[in-house]
Amino acid sequence: MLLPLRIRPATTEDCGFLWLWANDSVVRQNSFNMKPIGWLSHIHWFHKKLGEDAVYIVTDGAHDPIAVLRIDNEEVQPEISVTISAPWRGRGLGAQVIELGSTITDKRPILARIKPTNAASIKAFSKAGYKLMCTTEDITYMHLTNSSE
Repeated sequence: MLLPLRIRPATTEDCGFLWLWANDSVVRQNSFNMKPIGWLSHIHWFHKKLGEDAVYIVTDGAHDPIAVLRIDNEEVQPEISVTISAPWRGRGLGAQVIELGSTITDKRPILARIKPTNAASIKAFSKAGYKLMCTTEDITYMHLTNSSE
């Protein structure tokens, strides 16, 4: 299902709901650090990322937030991270959100690090054009290159 999605930079007003999303049990299960995130730690992290222009909010046609995207290490090798809010999971939006997020930077390759047990993310990144690089016991590495590579 394709929705008219929009992307915008995160603002300080997004901090609270992003903290709730980050502490969602499914998100914690699929994160490399599975411990709950404290409010003060989140505030510190969030303001640091805002300063780096690294956090983006994906909204639906009504401008309601449905996902958060992060592009880290853009100067070295961009790395993308995606969280879909709980009410929007399982609707097949992952690839669309990832494709939209991949337009934030024109640098390639874009790296995605995914837990090997996170089949939904691996499927969504594959559908969005990311190719498997390798899998270790703990991490599946995928990347998006220019179409000519």
